[in-house]
Amino acid sequence: MKLFQLFQLSCLILLVGTSCEKEGPPTQPEKETGIAFCAGSYTNDKGLSVPCYWSGTKRVELTGEGLLAGMVNAIYVKDGVVYCAGTYSTAIKSGIPCYWEGKELHVLDINGPGGASCITASNGIVYCGGQYTEGNTNYSCYWKGTSLFKLEKKPFQTHLKCIGVTESGTVYCAGSAEAESYGSPFYWKDTTFHHLSRQDVWVNWAGEYWHHDGTVYSMDIKGERVYFGGCGDGNDHGSNPCFWEDGSVEMTYLQEARGECHAVSASGSIYYGGWYYPNQNSGPRACYWPQGGEVVQLPEGGRVMAIGSRNTTIYCVVLDVPGKTYPVYWDGSFWYDMVGSADMSKSEIRCYAIAN
Repeated sequence: MKLFQLFQLSCLILLVGTSCEKEGPPTQPEKETGIAFCAGSYTNDKGLSVPCYWSGTKRVELTGEGLLAGMVNAIYVKDGVVYCAGTYSTAIKSGIPCYWEGKELHVLDINGPGGASCITASNGIVYCGGQYTEGNTNYSCYWKGTSLFKLEKKPFQTHLKCIGVTESGTVYCAGSAEAESYGSPFYWKDTTFHHLSRQDVWVNWAGEYWHHDGTVYSMDIKGERVYFGGCGDGNDHGSNPCFWEDGSVEMTYLQEARGECHAVSASGSIYYGGWYYPNQNSGPRACYWPQGGEVVQLPEGGRVMAIGSRNTTIYCVVLDVPGKTYPVYWDGSFWYDMVGSADMSKSEIRCYAIAN
């Protein structure tokens, strides 16, 4: 009886700052920076959204001439250089697409307002994908350096989610095309549009064949080989996590269950990161798939948003870990925080990366 009363007393004491409920896995003291990154914006004392990124829990604010506010939509890290893409505003203009190489701001050429949604770098050149408005028309586009390449206007919206460049310099942009009443996966090879699904879904009320639904969320390139990760038509449980290789419309299921692939790493062996639902009544389970191998479930977490390998260690940026309101990363043994505790309530996180 005394032991039970002592337990009740300890819970009451803990309630002052925490609770007796499970708070999720403990995170380790900050590992060296330069491995896992996230980016978005931080609200400063003036109430303005400052574009920034975090390495470990260290926040780095991005600035530029005339910049008042902004947002990072995509981050890419290679050879110790951090590349961020997004948009910013000045006192007289908003919707300015841009990228930062390190801390240096580069304004992207457009004929109207727009924004960059994806970024990569190859052979010393930075490439960004996004969209802009010219008159009353929205265009998808990409930039090589700061030079604009307008993509052909389609009778449907195309949303670019990722960009990559082969060793020979061919530019790939991919995402989801609102070709019908739902999205279908696609890619642009330089400025030529390609669907990533077959047009063999007969729709009675439309009287025509539609493409299978799906979305490309991420891509990586190894030499000239292109790997797209996303989700596509699956079984009765919904879209399955899958990948496409070299632009073939033949998708390969990573898991025959509802889920999504949001990260691809081709720097060594090929890995796909994401999540799936083990059953209809469960929540999402964070995991990754070695190409040709079985799924590897992480011990905690609901979604893998970035994946990469360094010296045979697999790193994953993970969301929805119990007790963690912001992303953490996993190195196969320990969890590490990615946003400082003082920044959490003032931050909006939009993108994630493991350094190449």
